[in-house]
Amino acid sequence: RLTNNISLNIKRLTNNISLNIKRLTNNISLNIKRLTNKISLNIKRLTKKKTKKNISLNIKRLTNNISLKIKILTNNISLNIRRLTNNISLNINILTNNISLNIKRLTNNISLNIKRLTNNISLNIKILTDNISLNIRRLTNNISLNIKILTNNISLRWGGGDVWV
Repeated sequence: RLTNNISLNIKRLTNNISLNIKRLTNNISLNIKRLTNKISLNIKRLTKKKTKKNISLNIKRLTNNISLKIKILTNNISLNIRRLTNNISLNINILTNNISLNIKRLTNNISLNIKRLTNNISLNIKILTDNISLNIRRLTNNISLNIKILTNNISLRWGGGDVWV
């Protein structure tokens, strides 16, 4: 689970980074295209209208457009970097929480298994002790019974006289 969570989060992180880089590249590309078109259009206008006033006005418009496009481009880059940083931060948090949760579960499982193992060992020692005790009792009873039978047999065989040693 831990490995899968780490793998999944790294995958998500990579996908988010990849998506944001793609968006950033597309925004840059689109803004450069728009900027180039504006410059081209303004150069065309500038060429058509040759008066000093028009040249000055078109240069002003061109400068304003370039300035505006650079501002938009900078804001887009800044926004995408912020999103990327937030995604990385979020994925690191999720990853850390998953690692913490899995360590907790693992510790609980180890603790539970040690408890079960201890209980099983304790129960088996009790069963073993009871079995040994029971077998010693049976053995003692069997020995006692066999001695009694042997004594009776000897006594019967020798006519109830002295016990033959």
